[in-house]
Amino acid sequence: MKIGVLGSGTVAQTPAAGLEKHGYEIKMGSRSPEKLAEWASQNPKVSTGTFADAAIFGELLILTVKGNAAAEALRLAGAEAARAIEPLCMLWCIPGFLHNQWTHAFKLLIQ
Repeated sequence: MKIGVLGSGTVAQTPAAGLEKHGYEIKMGSRSPEKLAEWASQNPKVSTGTFADAAIFGELLILTVKGNAAAEALRLAGAEAARAIEPLCMLWCIPGFLHNQWTHAFKLLIQ
């Protein structure tokens, strides 16, 4: 399975490395792919690129955020949350438009 990991910090690097060790193909996407250069040199089987690169690559996308940003967006859950949640819809649309298949979903995991 191809997995796109959106993020460049340790919150993204940890699952990316673990999933790669279990045989998954991983592409990490970042606003600043150069942030991942050192990490990528230590994890050569994981490719890196932009958010769009990872989103197009992945059959499954993992959005990694540090802290409680996602939980805070859900807590607002009204009109105030629309601006925070709207980009998730755009990410959901990318695989649908590329493959004309709309059976994918997002799952929010809060630890």
